[in-house]
Amino acid sequence: NAHIDREIPVEDLKKDVDFIYKKLKKNHPKLDMYISQNQIDYKFDSLKNSLNKPLKPNDFYIKLQAVVSQLRHGHTDVLPLFKRLTKEDQKRLKDSKGPLAQFSLYFENDSLYLLDSSKKDSILKKGSVLLKIDSVSPYTYLHKYKTAFYGDGFNQSYFQNRLNRNYFSYFYNLENPVQDSVLYTLSYKELFGMLPDIS
Repeated sequence: NAHIDREIPVEDLKKDVDFIYKKLKKNHPKLDMYISQNQIDYKFDSLKNSLNKPLKPNDFYIKLQAVVSQLRHGHTDVLPLFKRLTKEDQKRLKDSKGPLAQFSLYFENDSLYLLDSSKKDSILKKGSVLLKIDSVSPYTYLHKYKTAFYGDGFNQSYFQNRLNRNYFSYFYNLENPVQDSVLYTLSYKELFGMLPDIS
């Protein structure tokens, strides 16, 4: 957990880029399947040149994943670091769910819709737009992590599909430690009939 909050010196970041690129070239069977080797070299060199200040690991992850995603190999990923829970927290949260786990959500046209709630007594209306979680717009997370999920080659539908399974809550939980309460801001219009049934 201390490592997640500690900034990594620039020279170490650049060494990490070199290490990752060396491993990719050695172990990936066809790294240049979708873009040329010259383009790949250029992208990694540009990444190294852009590193001019220390970064925390997950800030570095965003920059690195942006380059890895441009290789267009859907099963080649860099993963962020999540904080580890103490044993006490694990025990306390054993049977609980995260703030978004109770909802089925759907992103469409940069808006996050509520499709359903697992709470039987929920007063939330299906088709509501989730405008904010606490003070942050869901679009903020989408924009920040837009390079984090992608399909093979030039697939255009995988991004939306993966986002609407569970990856929005994945990145929300990455940025927000476990908390006792969350404030949702929602807006409702009669749009639910236009949204898909993904149950």
